[in-house]
Amino acid sequence: MKNGTDVPPLTDIIIFSRLRLLFETVLLYFALPLLIITGLLPRFAIMPLLWLGMLYALFVLRKNGDTKLQWHIDGNKLRRVLVRFTLLGTLLGVAVWIIFPELLFVFPRERPGLWLLVMLLYPLLSALAQEIVFRAFFTYRFERLITDRRLLILLNALLFSLVHGVFGNPVAMILSFLGGLLFMRTYLRTRSVAMSAFEHSLYGNLVFTLGIGGFFYHAG
Repeated sequence: MKNGTDVPPLTDIIIFSRLRLLFETVLLYFALPLLIITGLLPRFAIMPLLWLGMLYALFVLRKNGDTKLQWHIDGNKLRRVLVRFTLLGTLLGVAVWIIFPELLFVFPRERPGLWLLVMLLYPLLSALAQEIVFRAFFTYRFERLITDRRLLILLNALLFSLVHGVFGNPVAMILSFLGGLLFMRTYLRTRSVAMSAFEHSLYGNLVFTLGIGGFFYHAG
């Protein structure tokens, strides 16, 4: 029986919310990357699509008055990030030296000017955008549905890895999965986009410095 108002039933609101969540998830984390992987969209669409995703995420977060888009820096946790980066970065460097010795430091050696430009722009144009979409927005949408933090981190890392399938190689997907575990863990601990973006930038710049940035890049 209608109550004489235009307010929809609670069940309709819940169903609509879940359908919207499903649509967003499929579109952002599956459909758009799949269009690039299958060749229906050109490779140069990767970055514009990322920026569009970031703008949409910012719009939704601002519209809903969300307070999780924070930018503070925690000194103690920052030291942990730097210590962990020193250890894992060294291991990654050794791995590149063993597996891809011909690539080691080839980018800064052969194209120092472009390398320096990447070091400056990657944190702002790529790492930050990815953290807004894959950490802040993802957490906002899924944290209340997935209460097990370990499962939330695992799902985030898997989606992060799958999206990097646009680069067409297993190296990008494996390293993105491992990076997703680290960045999501940092974000959940600090609730700061600045912290996770900073950590993401460290590893991203290291990847290009070590010479394996080509696995994460399409010139076309």
